[in-house]
Amino acid sequence: MARLFAVGGHHVTIITTPSNASILQNSINKDITAGHQIALHVVPFPSKEVGLPDGLENFFSVTDLEAAGKLYHAMTLLRQNIEEFIDTRRPDCIVSDMFHPWTADVAVRLDIPRLVFQGVCMFAQSLKDAVRRPDSPHLKVQSDYDPFVIPGLPDPITMTRSQLPDYVRTQNGYTQLMEQWREAELKSYGVLVNNFYELDSAYTEHYKKVMGHKIFHIGPAALIHRNAGDKVERGHRTVVGEQECLSWLSSKKPNSVLYVCFGSGCRFPDEQLMEIACGLEASGHQFIWVVLGKDDDEEEEEREKWLPEGFDEKINGRGMMVKGWAPQVLGIGMEVGVEDWNLWVDAGKKVIRRESIEKCVRRLMDDGDEGVVLMRQKAKELGEKARRAVEEGGSSHRNLTLLIEELKQLRDHKSDG
Repeated sequence: MARLFAVGGHHVTIITTPSNASILQNSINKDITAGHQIALHVVPFPSKEVGLPDGLENFFSVTDLEAAGKLYHAMTLLRQNIEEFIDTRRPDCIVSDMFHPWTADVAVRLDIPRLVFQGVCMFAQSLKDAVRRPDSPHLKVQSDYDPFVIPGLPDPITMTRSQLPDYVRTQNGYTQLMEQWREAELKSYGVLVNNFYELDSAYTEHYKKVMGHKIFHIGPAALIHRNAGDKVERGHRTVVGEQECLSWLSSKKPNSVLYVCFGSGCRFPDEQLMEIACGLEASGHQFIWVVLGKDDDEEEEEREKWLPEGFDEKINGRGMMVKGWAPQVLGIGMEVGVEDWNLWVDAGKKVIRRESIEKCVRRLMDDGDEGVVLMRQKAKELGEKARRAVEEGGSSHRNLTLLIEELKQLRDHKSDG
């Protein structure tokens, strides 16, 4: 995202911590060489103060709730160093993710706009806002499995209380955090969305009315990486080489491989991983399965807790398991996954059994299901729209241009005043 601003000739400083800086450094060096004005400002991470091991500085590395709580506490302790740096630099704008709600007050104090970054789509944001309200229908149903329709949305969305995250069903500390993040968003100039408007335009307009501020879709930012090498180097180091994955895929027929990945922040318990493995094996279809939180060095005793005996031999040539980060250049037939920061908290709340997983895989991958054909067609169309959105004249390109012009006008108006 920093690159999107820097490509237009604007100065961008990324404030981060040592471990995260090491992940970004190669990409930043390439940008500097290309003449883009991107800088890193590294602040020390208070690992010892909160009882975390050195190097654990983001939620991708978290495996349990206790570590997550310590990590968030550590993030709150970063405020003084970051705020002092912002006061010194006096930027024209602050872009902050939701985990730093205090930046909204800093922006107000410095009389500069604050943009909050959202990594999820406006459909998800609209649902979150709807179920937080005191008249939400989930508060009136008799059981966790009684269906209800969420009112006020562009479409009739039917859910059950069992499908809601724990923090919605029973208020807890995370519920309070969500309210803090929402209040900070309400103080902000607008929302930056790493997606394209055409994906959920109706929910974008809905959320804009609910929150009363601007929404700028400027993504998918990853598509600014114009070649495979840039994509491979983006973010965390992959555990499997790009060529190894592409070579394996090239040996398969088009649209014959299922990509199974539940996002960068989801960690399943061993019992659920076992059910996924058995379901994939029984389906008979080809797949790439990304499993976070496991590595090739684990003892056989640990491995047996989440993989059936002989799994590697049974899927040999048919399946590829990636334990960690997968290359970002994969061309896949179908994808199963979910991406929402708080979902890893609920992972494992209910174990999905292998029979259901096998049935789901077969429905997606077997020929003859008209609904699946439409899903594939829709996914292909959205992929093309995403690529067009970031090109010159596309919706995300226009939104970014509009945003930068508005920020310049705000800066100039303040100078004239």
